[in-house]
Amino acid sequence: MSAIFKKISSSASPRINLDVNTIHYRKIDIMGTFGADHRDFQTAADAINRGKIDFTPVIESRYSFENMEDAMKAACVPGAYRVCVEMK
Repeated sequence: MSAIFKKISSSASPRINLDVNTIHYRKIDIMGTFGADHRDFQTAADAINRGKIDFTPVIESRYSFENMEDAMKAACVPGAYRVCVEMK
């Protein structure tokens, strides 16, 4: 199992608590990216879509596709990290 993180803001990073025993015994890889390209994004998106990575605990706000404009405004606020647009 892998977790892929990408910092998208220069403001203070959010903190995430990790259980190092779980990481060790389940052989979980944690990777960071710098200068990620389209292929890196696609790899992460595929893992999320297949349920390999569950981001629900860290999503700050959710918007329907019909409220895309509000979602974009929220995502542009300094310090905003995880704005989700649901395509259903």
